[in-house]
This record gives sequence, C-alpha cells and structure tokens, in this order.
Amino acid sequence: MKWLCLLALTACSQVAPPPNVAPAYDSVYALDLGDRHCSAVALGPDTFVTAAHCADKPGLLVGPDGSLYPAEQRASSPVADIALGRSEALPSKARVAQELPRLGEPVLISGKGCLLPVRPGLWVGGQSWVVSGQVCPGDSGGGIFNKSGELVAIISMYQPDPPLGFVVPVGEAASLFGP
Repeated sequence: MKWLCLLALTACSQVAPPPNVAPAYDSVYALDLGDRHCSAVALGPDTFVTAAHCADKPGLLVGPDGSLYPAEQRASSPVADIALGRSEALPSKARVAQELPRLGEPVLISGKGCLLPVRPGLWVGGQSWVVSGQVCPGDSGGGIFNKSGELVAIISMYQPDPPLGFVVPVGEAASLFGP
C-alpha cells in the first residue's frame, strides 16, 4: 500500500489553482463529531469517504450550503486511516480519478479546516508521493483533486512541526476494505 505525503507550506499563492474548483468545493463536507471537526468527501448519494479517526462515532455532515446530513461509519480499513461512511441524500459527489497526477501537476487541497476551503497545491514526489500546499487541522478526511476536478486522495493526518500531512490514494482505498 502506498501512503502519500502532503507537505504543508504557508506561501502557496505562487501556485496557480487548476481551473475546475467546483467539484472540489461541492463534494467536500464538514464532519461535525461534537467534540471535534473533520472533513469528508461524498462519493454517492448515501456514501462518503473520510479519515478513519474521523469516523469512530456518528456525527453530522455539513454541506457547503449549511445543510445537515446524519453520518455514521460503514467500514474502516484495518491498515490505513481511511473509512467509508453512510449518510442520506447527499446532493453532490466527487468523481474519482483513474490515475494519480503527474509530478509537478497542480492539484486542489479541499478540506474544512482552513478559512479557504479549496487551496492550490502542487503534486511533487520521490519515493513517496508528495503534494505541497497548505493543510490545516480539521482537513482530515478532505480531498486532493486533480486539474479535472477528480478526487485522487484523502487527507489522513496533519502534523504542524514539521508541517506534514499524510494522504491515502483513493484508487487504492477499495482494496483496503477487503472482499
């Protein structure tokens, strides 16, 4: 299994965002768990994906327009910080990318932890895949989107010092839940 790394930088205004921002904004929800907040990405009308540490109890998904949707965990990976959840009548969903972006390609970082819900990033890497751009506490469960607005990865964790986050590629996530 591959883990992707996310390098958080404070100055990301130099990176031009990809043109397709709407899918990254519309399909990402805040996940209110009462004692903490995370992010989640809608995959269908009753399914969302988030970080497993954000799906340990029922909560509420808060849509971009403020609408509330009950949320509960459906399945959690035993080996990675990713979980599938169940909700009701989610109005928008992310399209899942068939492949990862190329090195140096612009991406969008979308979560509900920062003041700006969609921020530019850059897909860079070496042995591990790395995305540079701003990641904030509360972005766990949010998405990394390619230039076509397709979901490529889920933000798992944010580490402030050094500023790192870790993400799980969505294309590999299906195999993490077993048969």
